Amino acid sequence: SSLTNNSSLQIMGLEGNPISHVGWQAFSQLVWDKSSIMDTFYSNHTLHRLHDENSDGVPSELNDSLRLNRNGNKKEVVRQKIILSHFQGENINLREFLDMELKVMPC
Repeated sequence: SSLTNNSSLQIMGLEGNPISHVGWQAFSQLVWDKSSIMDTFYSNHTLHRLHDENSDGVPSELNDSLRLNRNGNKKEVVRQKIILSHFQGENINLREFLDMELKVMPC
């Protein structure tokens, strides 16, 4: 989506727009897509605040993602999201590395 690739939108006002559970899930996936390492990499890392008159409706996982995005070092945000979603506990996913070329030393 256009919001996934957006690198300038930091705050989005949602006042007057009731958001359903499905809508919050879409926002969560936009900000931190955990489907694969590359999907996490290409998630939105700049949106860091959603303004809503009913902020109680924002799921805690989405708030955590938005909090991570507040870090100005976007490389660090990406690194943290990838580690937290793909290299923790039983969620270790090394499948992404199987098809990568191994380059140990520069030519």
